[in-house]
Amino acid sequence: MIGDPAIQDEATAVLLVDGKIVVAATADWQNPTRTAFALVRFRSNGQLDRSFGTGGIAVGRGSYDQRAWALAPSPGGKLVVAGQSAGDFRVARYLATGARDRAFGGQGFAITSFEGFYAPGRGVAVQADGKVVVGGLALGDASEQLAVARYNLNGSLDRSFGVNGRQTYPLATRVSGGASVLQRGAAPGGADRFVVAGMASAGRGLADDVAAIGVDLGRPGPPLVERKCRVPRVVHLSYGRARRKINRAQCSVGRMRFVLRPRLAGIVLAQSPRPGRVLPHKGRVNLVLGRRPEGTARRAAG
Repeated sequence: MIGDPAIQDEATAVLLVDGKIVVAATADWQNPTRTAFALVRFRSNGQLDRSFGTGGIAVGRGSYDQRAWALAPSPGGKLVVAGQSAGDFRVARYLATGARDRAFGGQGFAITSFEGFYAPGRGVAVQADGKVVVGGLALGDASEQLAVARYNLNGSLDRSFGVNGRQTYPLATRVSGGASVLQRGAAPGGADRFVVAGMASAGRGLADDVAAIGVDLGRPGPPLVERKCRVPRVVHLSYGRARRKINRAQCSVGRMRFVLRPRLAGIVLAQSPRPGRVLPHKGRVNLVLGRRPEGTARRAAG
């Protein structure tokens, strides 16, 4: 269970990243008044990767009718989840550690409405320049359409796309589905193409048809340089020096454990992972520190 143990959850998308398995899910799926995006990461042996989120699980803040439907990798080891919240597109970006990327939308997520429509986001892709493209549906009383929105690196709508960052595509009286895929360089001039597929019909019990649209996204900007963390050697350093060295290496301090070593209080005795290992940007380096008999975590850390 990834939310309330008494309420059923639902997994909807899976991704393989650097040999690890990432699953996007909806926590407390059976409680529509308070559901939440969730990510779970497993090691290659199927065990939870406890360096991710909290014990391998990252659960966002719940809200009404929040559903996760799609998952995509993003430069820098980040993860993007798309879905819906109260009938609007909802897209969230997470750091490689499982923490919300607050550089995206200010809180780690963005919500986009299509006025007059119930709009679930069903597919997501990230272009080489980091822009996020979400495809889904725009369902209204008089019209049902496929819908696409594109977001800048900071989570704002990319107003160079469609109408202020959004576009709908009427194909038939009734549509459903909304699965999406990005074709890099497939459109004329080497532009990316975003394909949204689903089912369409004229309604009134008539036969359903497979429907798909290809959206020309234009040529993406320069590819983002994917930053990595190369774990530095910090054993025998004071905690302050170790922390600075870890941060300079584009890593972050992870779990800290303290053992009784009076003469080595505040000194790093061991670390994991080993020095030289390459992790995603802001990957966590766990430390073992010495302490005095009467010492505390605060004193050793200071």
